[in-house]
Amino acid sequence: LAAIPFCLGLLYLGFKTNSVVLFVFTVTVASLLFAFTLAQQILAIQLSAEQENMLAISEPIREGAEGFFKTQYGTISRLSVLLFFCIIVIYSFRQTTPEQQAAGISKGL
Repeated sequence: LAAIPFCLGLLYLGFKTNSVVLFVFTVTVASLLFAFTLAQQILAIQLSAEQENMLAISEPIREGAEGFFKTQYGTISRLSVLLFFCIIVIYSFRQTTPEQQAAGISKGL
């Protein structure tokens, strides 16, 4: 409820600034309202016994997938950090060109 005056103020500023801003703001608010309505409808659905069984089967599959992604993202992040430090080392030992020296550009690190 406290967000209504804020939204109206943004709407007024958007109208005063540019019609495109007003259009984008209107579409954004409408999309958020639509998403909120869909979320309420989905959360109100009652599951049948068959759907409960499917949920019980899907839980171990979800856990396995989460473990897989955790392993993959862990490997990628470690390799990214290693590559970052390799690039820093290579960059710090590079030769500056005469044009860089004339322009006052140093090696940096």
